[in-house]
Amino acid sequence: MPQQDELIDVLESATKGDKAAFASLIEQASDQIHAYFCAHVKNAQDVEDLLQDYWLKVWKGRKTYRFDLGAWRWLAAIAVNVLRDHFRKTDLRSSCFDERSLAQMPPEIGVDMEKVTAECLRHLPPKQRLVFYLCGVRGMTPRDAALFAKMNRSTLRNHLNQARKSLRALVTRCFPEYVKRR
Repeated sequence: MPQQDELIDVLESATKGDKAAFASLIEQASDQIHAYFCAHVKNAQDVEDLLQDYWLKVWKGRKTYRFDLGAWRWLAAIAVNVLRDHFRKTDLRSSCFDERSLAQMPPEIGVDMEKVTAECLRHLPPKQRLVFYLCGVRGMTPRDAALFAKMNRSTLRNHLNQARKSLRALVTRCFPEYVKRR
């Protein structure tokens, strides 16, 4: 990981439009930014797209860099925002999921429950889907997920509870054979 002072010098030159300094910045910070995106997105093509968006935003926002923040903090904030935008843009509601057709599948077919779960998630409203993904799939703590989603913890908990309730109802309706009876 490059030293903060080195990055500040390179970033200072890049803010003035020095393309060689910007190329050096990319070379110094790409591994860490790539690792951050890989930790949150499984699809390699999406990671590459996110990296491209990220460096474009860094270049376009280079004149807004505040030297009092520190280089890594500024670069990390852009990475978080790019990832947040990615999750917001990913509209998973457009799905060919048909509750009736899946409900009619006999259990002997061996329905792929991971795929079914993903399809069920697509039917959640965007905020519920984001919160459930962050806490339920990615395993983030409610505190971290609330910071990431820019909402307070009680709002996050409300969205998470609503998401769980909606998913439970959908799975119960479509796959009664998989639901444990109490």
